[in-house]
Amino acid sequence: MACGTSFWQGREDLNDQSIGIEIVNVPSCHYPEVKPDEQMENDASKLCIFPDFDPKQIALLIELSKGILARNPDIGPTQVVGHSDIAPTRKNDPGPRFPWYQLYQAGIGAWYDSDTVDKYWQQFSLVKPSISLMQKALRGYGYDVHVTNQLDPQTLDTLSAFQMHFLPWHVSGNADARSAAVLFALMQKYFPKKQLS
Repeated sequence: MACGTSFWQGREDLNDQSIGIEIVNVPSCHYPEVKPDEQMENDASKLCIFPDFDPKQIALLIELSKGILARNPDIGPTQVVGHSDIAPTRKNDPGPRFPWYQLYQAGIGAWYDSDTVDKYWQQFSLVKPSISLMQKALRGYGYDVHVTNQLDPQTLDTLSAFQMHFLPWHVSGNADARSAAVLFALMQKYFPKKQLS
């Protein structure tokens, strides 16, 4: 699979340093009447309907992925990502219906602990983190987002990609308490020594 311009955990142009698995599950997307050069990948005005993945396809994917991970033990849980994670301004696949949690339960990829999410959700419901802190945490996890302290297009796309991966029932692009809680729970679980402030 060719991923083109991409970034993950400090690495760029991942074509020659990644293993890609192409899965066919094409969404039906419709744009309002705007010029093609004004369309953004995760534009809130765009309507995309993502179909469910075929269970047999996911079972085969799990089997294939387990084999890849067994042969490549240096691939860590946070390095199992989708196109939208490594190129959020250009790609939205595999989409919000991709069963990341099912893969995690099979020993593939990363997921958060609910108790830790609850702890952070209580905190962020009272005081929402700044946009710059969210950007630092997203970058600390692996995304190519730059700290601007603005909810700019790169941040909206990155938040949407993050939500499609970890909060697929809540894809808004907003830096809300729920997204912050999940992001910081993941940071605590997988990157406990990273300083974000």
